[in-house]
Amino acid sequence: MQKVKIPILLGWSWLLFWVGSAQAQQCLAEVLLSQSISTNSYASQKRLQAQAQMEHWLQSHSFIPESGRVVVEIPVVVHIVWRVPGENISDEQVFSQINVLNEDFRLLNANQSQILPLFQGLKADLEIAFVLAQEDPAGQPSTGIVRRQTTYAEVGLARTPDNRRRICYTEAGGSDAWCPNQYLNIWVGQFPAGISGEASFPAQDTLLEDGVRIDPEHFGTLGSATAPYHQGRTATHEIGHFFNLYHLWGGTGDEDPLCQYDDEVVDTPEQNYNYRGQCPSGLQISCGSPDMYQNFLNYTDDACLALFTQGQKARVWAVLNGPRMGLMGGGDCTVDLEVPMPGPALLAFPNPGATQCQIQGIGSGAEIAFLDAWGRLILRVEQYEPLAPIQLATLPAGLYFIRARWNSGISTTRYMVIR
Repeated sequence: MQKVKIPILLGWSWLLFWVGSAQAQQCLAEVLLSQSISTNSYASQKRLQAQAQMEHWLQSHSFIPESGRVVVEIPVVVHIVWRVPGENISDEQVFSQINVLNEDFRLLNANQSQILPLFQGLKADLEIAFVLAQEDPAGQPSTGIVRRQTTYAEVGLARTPDNRRRICYTEAGGSDAWCPNQYLNIWVGQFPAGISGEASFPAQDTLLEDGVRIDPEHFGTLGSATAPYHQGRTATHEIGHFFNLYHLWGGTGDEDPLCQYDDEVVDTPEQNYNYRGQCPSGLQISCGSPDMYQNFLNYTDDACLALFTQGQKARVWAVLNGPRMGLMGGGDCTVDLEVPMPGPALLAFPNPGATQCQIQGIGSGAEIAFLDAWGRLILRVEQYEPLAPIQLATLPAGLYFIRARWNSGISTTRYMVIR
């Protein structure tokens, strides 16, 4: 059983305090994912349903060929939201970023030859290409670049009084998304010092905010791009999150000193460190195995990031055949606010519980899964009969989501384990 960290989040003010203390390269994607799932029951239901959809695809597609399939082209719109002229990056800087993405996701990056021999056989061509959109949602010709001036400093992290991301709304000082089911929306706007950006995991955010947000100092290879994160790999990293890839050290923190967590990918060795601001060489060992510090989901300097793995590729393609299938063509062009789904029908009691619980409101022979705040499977019970006791002794204290799957559907509820 995988051990799990349950983060204790104290709301948006906690995040602002945490960000204010950051001193170096930082990605907020997994922190915001955990916060969203822990505080928003609708978001947690959406995320669990998306996870189930992706798991189903992965179970029936254990191998992805490197040839014989047309490379998927994903249309991209880049929203440049700037306050002072230095933040209004050039078209050429945007083009440089698109070039890096196409090199990294197609395994055409020049530094792939520097991947450690131990990991050379694991590197993967993700068979994805990125193109700036040539038409806007109304069918009019476009460069795929939108520019909006804002009055808000650090607009990349700024929030409205009702906790919306300002950068994602024209009326709030940002730029409205283009049909997120059809386009990859990338917002470029200033973040507080030390924050490189963040991304929406599948089914995490409202469609109005679904996409990737990056600081102009970490975007592309020209202009405002600043060393050591100046070779476009921040966007590669964040789009990895957009396609459901986690940091290699697992968990919601910046490292994993006790080697407790994992990124759910079999061919990326467990590690306890993030390699921020470093460009190592040779074998680096943690958690009893060599670290894949050249993987794009680390914080290693841009010059030393070089690969996605075959296992990461499988996760990406599970997303493209699941919650993000519209990016491959045919998705609905909508950014309407979504209507919350009905609450879960099942009941788990006692809640909170310490040693065991029972579940009712489901059919006979259900599969019961306890998942952590990321939607990772922690405990599974096959062929569950309603009201049968489930032993909780092996579960650490914290917040879980119970998912029941049976012939007539899937239902979820929150559950707290106490000690």
